Amino acid sequence: MRWLIHLFAVIYSAVALIFATAAVVLVGLAVRTLWNALRDSQHQASEVIESIGILAVALVALEIAQTVVEEEVVRRAQISAPTRVRRYLSRFLVVVVVACRSNTSSPWSGFSMRIPACCGALPP
Repeated sequence: MRWLIHLFAVIYSAVALIFATAAVVLVGLAVRTLWNALRDSQHQASEVIESIGILAVALVALEIAQTVVEEEVVRRAQISAPTRVRRYLSRFLVVVVVACRSNTSSPWSGFSMRIPACCGALPP
């Protein structure tokens, strides 16, 4: 049974590493989008807003990675199990809400992002 716990820790570590890698890639994409916006004055405002959205998604990915590492890999919290579950779920739901909210269409004309299927239609 102990080997199963170690296996899950390895799997969770791999998932956290994937999220952290995705966050780094997204930060690079946001910087590139911002750089292109500063060079091209035609769609500057929408590209700056898009780079901010990409950066927000990168921060969400980092938050997920941090939560997975803290709650599933390290597991050194000195709190009771129900409190730990409540904290984990509340952090996870905040991440989901921010991700869904950042992918809805914006009030600026001509600028909209695709809404993920998991989020449905959220009001702006």
